[in-house]
Amino acid sequence: MSSDDEEHPPKELLQPLTQSQPPQSTVTSSSMRTPDYS
Repeated sequence: MSSDDEEHPPKELLQPLTQSQPPQSTVTSSSMRTPDYS
């Protein structure tokens, strides 16, 4: 059971990760717009 979870992590776990760390392109745009962010 443990190995199965590792191989196929729940989408719920991946979703929050994506929200916390958006794509690099988005981060770059945000950084340029708000120098405070970096």
